[in-house]
Amino acid sequence: PGYYKYKTEISSLKPEQQSEECPICFTPINLAPGEHVPHTDENNGSDHQTPLVENKLKHCYSTPCGHNFHKFCLLKWYEKKPDCPSCRKALPYME
Repeated sequence: PGYYKYKTEISSLKPEQQSEECPICFTPINLAPGEHVPHTDENNGSDHQTPLVENKLKHCYSTPCGHNFHKFCLLKWYEKKPDCPSCRKALPYME
């Protein structure tokens, strides 16, 4: 495969894609990986994670096959296996 520019502005994604989860770390694509705080729902007592909204990201990495990831997550994955973590298509070299 040739070279591909993966860096994408999150604001250029469709609105529903801007808060989708990174398929590698399961953190919303517009937040840095792991940037959640534990929260207990007072209505039913269940524990869940609440995102830290003040740490929004401006860029993500988008693959030619249309999947979006955090830069760090995709780079770590790519080091081990240069294919898309979502659909397993071969990925071009990163610029």
